[in-house]
Amino acid sequence: MKDRHVKIWLAELQDLAYDMDDILDEFGTEALGSKLVQECRANRKNDVGRPKRKIERPPTTSLVNEALVYGREEDKKAIIDLLLMNDYSDDKVIVIPIVGIGGIGKTTLAQLVYNDDSIKDHFDIKVWVELKEKLYENNFLLVLDDIWNGRYHDWNILQFPLEVGGLRSKIIVTTRDQNVSSIMRTVPNHSLKELPNDDCLFILTQHSLGEKGQGVGYQIRELNNLSNLKGQLSLSRLENLVNAQDALEARLFDKSNLDDLEMKWSADLKDDLRKEGVEKEVLSLLQPHKKLKKLIIKYYGGLAFPTWVGDPSFKNLIFLNFEGCQKCTSLPSIGKLPFLKVVCIKGMSFINRVDAEFYGEKCSNAFPSLEILHFEDMPELKEWNFYQVDGQTRFFKCLRDLSVKKCPKLLRSQPSCLPCL
Repeated sequence: MKDRHVKIWLAELQDLAYDMDDILDEFGTEALGSKLVQECRANRKNDVGRPKRKIERPPTTSLVNEALVYGREEDKKAIIDLLLMNDYSDDKVIVIPIVGIGGIGKTTLAQLVYNDDSIKDHFDIKVWVELKEKLYENNFLLVLDDIWNGRYHDWNILQFPLEVGGLRSKIIVTTRDQNVSSIMRTVPNHSLKELPNDDCLFILTQHSLGEKGQGVGYQIRELNNLSNLKGQLSLSRLENLVNAQDALEARLFDKSNLDDLEMKWSADLKDDLRKEGVEKEVLSLLQPHKKLKKLIIKYYGGLAFPTWVGDPSFKNLIFLNFEGCQKCTSLPSIGKLPFLKVVCIKGMSFINRVDAEFYGEKCSNAFPSLEILHFEDMPELKEWNFYQVDGQTRFFKCLRDLSVKKCPKLLRSQPSCLPCL
C-alpha cells in the first residue's frame, strides 16, 4: 500500500513540476512591472509579424564567495536561528521571507545561509529552486529566489507537493514585494536594511581595487607579446595584481635582452587588503631572465624572498637594491652571486641580524666581487655575525665602500678585517 501511495504521489509531483516551471517563468517575467508590459503592448501594434521573445531574469545559483560579503553577519544569524527552530507550525512547512529593495543583498543572504555548515545536518535535502529530488517525508531546505508573483492560487499550486516533506522542512523566499511575503510567509518577515556607511565604503574600495587589479593584470600579461623587450623595465602598482598567475603570463624569464628591472609595490604596507602570500607568489612568478644585470625591489610585502633572488645562476647580476620591504623577517641569500658589485638594503624594519643566511648556505667565498654595501634605516639590526669555512674567514674580499646608517642598535660585530678597506 505504501509503495502504491508513493508511486501515485510521484506521478502527481511530475505533473505539478511542469506547472511550477510555468509559474517560475512568470515570476521572472513579471519583474519588469506593468509599465514595461504596457510599453510592449504599444510596440506590438507596430511590429506585426515580429517573433515573440521571452524576457527572463538570469537564473541564480546557490554558490557564493563568502570572502566578498560584508555586514550581513547578524542577518545571517537571524535566518539560521529560524531554520534551526523546532517550533513546528500548523502550516507544516515554515516559510521565511527575506524582504528588501532590489540589489540590497537578499539573494546573497540566502546563499550565505544555504551554504552554512551549521544547517547541513538539520536537513536531509537542500534545494535551490529545484524539485527533482524525492521530498517525501524528508526534511528539506528550499530557497525560492527573487519571487514577484503574488497570486495566491499559484502559490497553492507550488506549495502542494512540498507538504509531503518532513516536519523540519523550511522554505526561504527572497522578494521585494510585501504582498508576496504576506501570502507565502508562516513567520514574520526578515527585512533587510541598508548596510552601514563603513561597510559600504569597504565594498566600494574593494571593487575599485579589483578594477585596478584587472588593469594591472592586463598590462602585465601584455608583456608576453613584447618578445624583443630590451634595456630597462619598471613594474609598479604590483599590490593591485589580484591574480598572481598574471605574473607568470608576463614570461619575464624569456626576456633575454632585459638588463635593468624595477619591481615596485605601494609604500603603504599597513593596507589590510594586501596579502603576504600573494605578493610572494607574484614576485616568484616574475622571475627575470638569467642575463639580468640590475634588480630593484621596492615595498615588497612578503615575509621572505623567493629562491630565485640570489640564485648564483644569475651570473650577470651586478646591482641589487632592496628598499622598504618592511615585512621581511630575513635578508635575501645573495652571497653566492659571483659578479655582484653593489648591494643597497634600506628600510627593512624586522631584520635583527646579518648571518650565514645572507652569505649563502655553506658558501666558501661569500660576495667575491662585492665592492659597495650599504645598510640604512634598519632600527632592529643588532648583530652582524661572521663564520669560518675550513678555519678561514672568506668574504667581502673586494669591498671598498661600507656604509651603515640609521641602525642604532648595531653597536658591535661590524667587519674589521676587510682587505680593500
